[in-house]
Amino acid sequence: MMSPALLFASVLVPALAAYVCLLLLWSQSPASPCHGLEPPVIISHRGYKRGMFSSSRQSIEALQQQGVCRFDLDVSRASEGELYIGHPTEMKKILAVSELELQDLTMAQIQRASNGSVVPLSEAVKLVLGSPCPASVDMIRLPLRLLLEPKGNAVTQDALHKLVAVLAEISPPPAPGSVGIWLQDSKLAKETSDDLRQKGLKGVLFLYSLKNQSPPNSSSPPTSSSIRQDFPWDGVGPASSLLNPAMAEEASKTGQMIVSWTVDEVEEACRCLRSNASAIVSNEPNAIMSQWCKMSASSPVCQEHERLKGEEQRG
Repeated sequence: MMSPALLFASVLVPALAAYVCLLLLWSQSPASPCHGLEPPVIISHRGYKRGMFSSSRQSIEALQQQGVCRFDLDVSRASEGELYIGHPTEMKKILAVSELELQDLTMAQIQRASNGSVVPLSEAVKLVLGSPCPASVDMIRLPLRLLLEPKGNAVTQDALHKLVAVLAEISPPPAPGSVGIWLQDSKLAKETSDDLRQKGLKGVLFLYSLKNQSPPNSSSPPTSSSIRQDFPWDGVGPASSLLNPAMAEEASKTGQMIVSWTVDEVEEACRCLRSNASAIVSNEPNAIMSQWCKMSASSPVCQEHERLKGEEQRG
């Protein structure tokens, strides 16, 4: 008859061996869908921050204090032609006006009605580009800091001419690759590109905003090659649901960057990065980084993120 000690050993040793094998298997398998990926380049969508008016000076500054230094901002036009930051749909809700009433408001009226929260385009550009990024942010990997998307009555050549004039007045001039413009019209993009060149501005990026599977009057989705037939777009910006490996491969062949939107879950961020997205646009840049850093705490980017988060909590 086996002694108690031998019986115990005969059960314990195999159990320990199985446990060690499981640990080894676990350590060799990807820890998450993000396993092996670099930290994402995240661009704040509309300067959104919970509890604040999106795209306001207050929300942008609050995000900057948390280490966010890349912004995707909508551009609208007041009745006298001045450009300001704000999405028309959100502006109608905040100001309690109709679309026609909004278009009739002057910049001064908009600022009064919003208690000064609405930021003129010129101030927003200085606010974003004039604030330094944390040392951990890899600006060599992607120098892009500000994406501007004209909306509604700002999608005209006259409005884009004013946008170029604002960029031309910035001192020092925006660094090449630091500013991008979302458009869907090759003719407008070409005219704006010519305007920038005449003003001596170099390196402003043009991104084609891909919002639908198929554009009007077409039965098939656009490709990177077809998009570039009429204008040399620097990048394509597909909604995350439209981004797929085939699109990513073709964009890579044509030298285009991919900026996918709007990504608010870390798993979706990982999927976009595996499809070679250069950056993602998100309403929740800090939430995504916090989730990411739980899986990669040793990253310098994550260490800086946690430091800034701790400062905000203490402050």
